[in-house]
Amino acid sequence: MIAMTGKEVYRKEILSAIPRILSSQDRDPSSPTYGCFDREYWAWATKDFANIDLQRSVYAISLLWKNNFAGNKYYKNEKVLEWITAGLNFWCACQHKDGSFDHLYVNEHSYAATSFTLYEIGETYVLLEKTFNEEFREKMKMHIRRAADFLVRFDELHGFISNHRACTSCALYVSYKIIGDKKYVKKADEYIGSIMQKQSEDGWFNEYGGADPGYQTLDTFYLSCYHKLSGEKKILQMLEKSLKFLAYFVHPNGTIGGEYGSRNTELNYPSGFEYLSEKIPEAKSISDKIREGIEDGSLHLADLDIRNFVPFLTSYTLAFFEHKDNLKNSPRLPYEYGDFEKYFPESQIFIKKNRNYYAIIGISKGGVIKVYDLKSRSLFYTNCGYVGMLKNNSVLSSQMLNYSKNVKTGRHEIEFDAGFFMVPNRVMTPAKFFAFRAFNLTLGRFYRINNLVRDRIIVRSFIMPRKKTGLKMKRKISFSERGIEIKDTINNPGFRFRNFREEGKFTTVFMASSKYYQEQDLAVSRTSKTDYAERINGKRVSEIKREIRL
Repeated sequence: MIAMTGKEVYRKEILSAIPRILSSQDRDPSSPTYGCFDREYWAWATKDFANIDLQRSVYAISLLWKNNFAGNKYYKNEKVLEWITAGLNFWCACQHKDGSFDHLYVNEHSYAATSFTLYEIGETYVLLEKTFNEEFREKMKMHIRRAADFLVRFDELHGFISNHRACTSCALYVSYKIIGDKKYVKKADEYIGSIMQKQSEDGWFNEYGGADPGYQTLDTFYLSCYHKLSGEKKILQMLEKSLKFLAYFVHPNGTIGGEYGSRNTELNYPSGFEYLSEKIPEAKSISDKIREGIEDGSLHLADLDIRNFVPFLTSYTLAFFEHKDNLKNSPRLPYEYGDFEKYFPESQIFIKKNRNYYAIIGISKGGVIKVYDLKSRSLFYTNCGYVGMLKNNSVLSSQMLNYSKNVKTGRHEIEFDAGFFMVPNRVMTPAKFFAFRAFNLTLGRFYRINNLVRDRIIVRSFIMPRKKTGLKMKRKISFSERGIEIKDTINNPGFRFRNFREEGKFTTVFMASSKYYQEQDLAVSRTSKTDYAERINGKRVSEIKREIRL
């Protein structure tokens, strides 16, 4: 296969994606939902509200409308401008009186949806402002002001999510460019300061209490956008530190992240790295590998559901315009280094590299293991931990974000303790949905009550569950030149299991942005399929050993 140029990789992706996004929009001027991008709402009628987050689609479309390049049929097309305007009008029509919008459910008053859409709607307005008449410009400014004021008055309290805060900063800064109110810059700077304060010494940005390399590509996207808007030098300082850490989690096959991260994601937002390629050496190394991965079968636009397809399309489109050919050579990525062992104490992630393999161990995730064969540059072995089903059908797992209090790293081996946690049942049922919608339409209309339920029930039960059990494990991993030995000592206080086995790929917490298909998922699993239930049932201490050989 002949490798495409950098721009060609992105050009091919975005031109094949635009028809899909336009098919998602209601383009019928006589329709009451004209301009809506949520096809489940306007076409299939399977929902009673529109996911406003999908209105971000207008930004990528407007970038193509504004800029001419080979194969771009949308450049200065009058119909396309009408559809963009319709999308902006629908965004305005869906705004609550307090300036917020709904994303996941009725009367959500979502802080995230308000900031995500405001940033890209705002950038669209800036890009096309001169094409709009005075009446429409005043209308847009009114709704942009309302959204920005909401972001200033309230805060996202259910968890510290760096990418949300970075996006909110962008939304507020672009609102300042449009409205001119300096309180938006002040609030944006507060959010940037909080991200900087929470950035670890290792370099990662806080995502629900831990490091998540997939989401760190999204952090990079928004922080680079903020640098473009503000020009603040401290952003580059944060990103330089961040990319030195992130480089260790760019795999030999071009994929990024996985279940060893706090949010289990394998995302690869490229535009931030393209923008930073002239400013931070590691950025060019990462962007080059991302493009190689896109060609070789890592995450494509076509692999994503519509919720992530939309922001990915924005990032791919911006990456197309940001990419510069003929830049100087980039530094090697860590998987290309000589032999080394690296331990990141704050995230509790361990890396072993020799001439045969590149192994990543997520100690803080119960010992998740990813091993890449350096000769074939492919995923050789993956082990996401144990899953056990009790006699009452409850499920326990060793894979949960929980920092070990006893980590020992020695030459060619590591040893640590891990606990087992209850795995929540996250499937919506008719009864649950009925109760939830009843809440949405009554008490849920009030922002503070809504926030309380989101924090105490939704986030704590599904995204950050921490119901620890008495089942414990001590794991010892030994590394040789061509293999890895895993020895687990399991302490069982008396649980009786229907089955108890290891799995190559699974997650235990609700994270809709994880588990997208990539070609590496076709790799034959070398994780043992043995059911260990009989070995540990009725025994206080059990030992499980296995060896992986390349």
